[in-house]
Amino acid sequence: MDLTVKFNKKEFFLSMIYETLPPVIFSPLVAFIIEGPRRAYHLVNHRLLLPIDKTYQRGNPAIMPVFWIVVIPILFMVNASACLFVYNRAELHSKIDTWEVFLGYLAFLCRNAVLSIKYAYYGDEELEGVRSAAPNWTDSHQARKLIGGGWRYPLEHEDLVEDELAEAQDLIDVNLGAPSFKVQDPKTATFLRKFDCHPDFRADNKHNKRDEVSAAFVVHQFVRTAFSDDIPFGFNAFIANWVPLLMAQLPNWVRFSKGQHAFGETHQEKFIHAGMFICRFIFFAQLFLFGYIATHDFNRRRKCMKFLGKMTSYPGLEVSSFLLPRGSKGEKKDKENAKKKEKEKEKMVKMGGGKVRSDEERLALKTKNARAHTSVQDAPPP
Repeated sequence: MDLTVKFNKKEFFLSMIYETLPPVIFSPLVAFIIEGPRRAYHLVNHRLLLPIDKTYQRGNPAIMPVFWIVVIPILFMVNASACLFVYNRAELHSKIDTWEVFLGYLAFLCRNAVLSIKYAYYGDEELEGVRSAAPNWTDSHQARKLIGGGWRYPLEHEDLVEDELAEAQDLIDVNLGAPSFKVQDPKTATFLRKFDCHPDFRADNKHNKRDEVSAAFVVHQFVRTAFSDDIPFGFNAFIANWVPLLMAQLPNWVRFSKGQHAFGETHQEKFIHAGMFICRFIFFAQLFLFGYIATHDFNRRRKCMKFLGKMTSYPGLEVSSFLLPRGSKGEKKDKENAKKKEKEKEKMVKMGGGKVRSDEERLALKTKNARAHTSVQDAPPP
């Protein structure tokens, strides 16, 4: 398995084409020509360009009617309004500001570029997974790599942090389970070795001594603690809803304040203005959210590096500062994920005629890149 992180230019431009062209007709048609019928069928269902097969959205079956009723019409309207303005620009340029249309559609293109960059950094097996039949995944596996969902709060997704730590070890060819830290206080060592955590990252790895804790445990704990900060709900609503809504309404308010019709006079003008309003609101909202998540994620990574720096210099790091606090949101999410996992196993037993299918195990640490992922939450929200 190739673990080299690299930017795939071809996948970037292909994703830009697929995300920018209207779905259902144009994107699937281009995918059919480029990918071939079989691969295109899997691709358009995974990425919801033509969502007709429910097996690709087992974890969230409600997303398909939402896309058909809300998202797909919005995408058609955005493209149709921009094309209509360009086609009738000689007639409309004195009534509709060209820059308003340009900036609105630019937000749509920038949103598509962000998604395309994500796919451009997919590994070869992940890209092949998007063009393969839907595995028997769970909802947590389906949503973990979404820009708007996966890294906003990583602890919400089962084994996401653990999978990333496993891949990071593979990338630099180290095994954090081998080295251990010696703890001076016997009581502290006993407490840490019995600390409830992920089975692959326990302090007691069955090979170290009673006064030692594995390096894997220490790194796992401070990464989880650093990434346990979720975006505040109120701030999230402010950044991704209220600010874009005010920005989207501003051109209409200006026209209305000057005695003009806020959304134009003719049906053609109203359609174009409505399409640009949707562009400004929905796609700037997503761009603001993507930007804030990137900033928030950078701060969490910086916190991890500070943990590492303090831990390797005198006087060290207090134990309480890098262990996830009891009763915290992260601990509650762990319990919720454990309950979900048990329910999913029970469901799979029933589906498999009394036998648990092996897909759940194949989606563990060593084979996570073989999973396919959609961009459901990265698409325009309803």
